[in-house]
Amino acid sequence: MISTAPEIPVELRDDFLLAMWTMAESGVCYVGIEESKPIGDRSLIARRHALTVLWSISGCLTFAETVGTLFSAVDLEEHTCHFNRFRLGGPRCVMRSVNPQLLMITLAWRRRTGMDQSKLLLPDSAGVRPALHSFRRDMLTPLSKAYGFRITHHTLRATGEDAPICKAGLWP
Repeated sequence: MISTAPEIPVELRDDFLLAMWTMAESGVCYVGIEESKPIGDRSLIARRHALTVLWSISGCLTFAETVGTLFSAVDLEEHTCHFNRFRLGGPRCVMRSVNPQLLMITLAWRRRTGMDQSKLLLPDSAGVRPALHSFRRDMLTPLSKAYGFRITHHTLRATGEDAPICKAGLWP
């Protein structure tokens, strides 16, 4: 059994983020210990999973918080998003800067999937919130195997809470 990482280790972050950017744009990436094995199948679902990872880190969010984000919370001109974070004592709204390229890739994905009218930022093919079990099965488990440590949606939030990433935004 592999151990759970509280956050993506600093020495792997550039590789990890580059892999997620690549997958968000192409639907596949080659990462981790065995770079010859691809993660993703070039599908629009694989791209949504990578976008979910990038938005989770960018907003310092769990999976539920990310997939619950409404498209109306995104300010395309200011490159910001208002996220609802759920903590003890109830939800609280936080505003974060969002990398303009992440916005462009997300908008392109929404158009290609026909979900550009959805109220959710990253809906599934039925227009509703994607399920955690499929995200875990199709994205987090393969990433965990590739990197040699367990990655959870809490790992993504903790990685985003690291000050250098939050201050700089995500880089392509």
